[in-house]
Amino acid sequence: MPEVVRFYTEGVGLPRLGGFEDRAEYSGVFIGLPGAEYHLEFTEHVDGSPGPAPTRDTLLVLYVRQAAGQRAILRRLAALGYEPVEPENPYWLTIGAVTVEDPDGWRLVLAPGGGSTAADGASPVRIERHAGSRDGLRSLFALAEDCSVQLNSYLDSGQVLVAASGDRIVGHLQLTDTELAGEIEIKDMADAAASAAR
Repeated sequence: MPEVVRFYTEGVGLPRLGGFEDRAEYSGVFIGLPGAEYHLEFTEHVDGSPGPAPTRDTLLVLYVRQAAGQRAILRRLAALGYEPVEPENPYWLTIGAVTVEDPDGWRLVLAPGGGSTAADGASPVRIERHAGSRDGLRSLFALAEDCSVQLNSYLDSGQVLVAASGDRIVGHLQLTDTELAGEIEIKDMADAAASAAR
């Protein structure tokens, strides 16, 4: 069990909350999850706890809000000798998630962004087509276009996709036709969070 504890504390960076020794021949360790009222508990029998991990699709998924945070975890795990493995489900690759096996063979998925189980309670971001007036998007458009005359000339052109988190629009992408058939142009694009961070 020490290797498992080291994997999740030193490697993943989760805090050790406590544990117990020799209760009915079992010992255990509690590992915390940020901002959660529940924890992971790893137990071990005095005679050992044999048994393989159920399948490669039995996963613990942690959503890591920032890409830098995901990279930092992967560096720490690599320093401990744990490298990424190919996920059984290729979906994880399409969203930039990385899978690592812990010392017992259980698979940990480090997924980017704030999923529905994000530790900070953030809503997942969804992409949808914007319908209706674009006046409410003007401040987002203005992040990428500082000339109001220019902005007025194309604000209602083409189609707009928005990135929304909960009921808040956090980014947009405007696509317009060009003079060439079958070609479109990215006319205006902005990410409110990135702009605020500048």
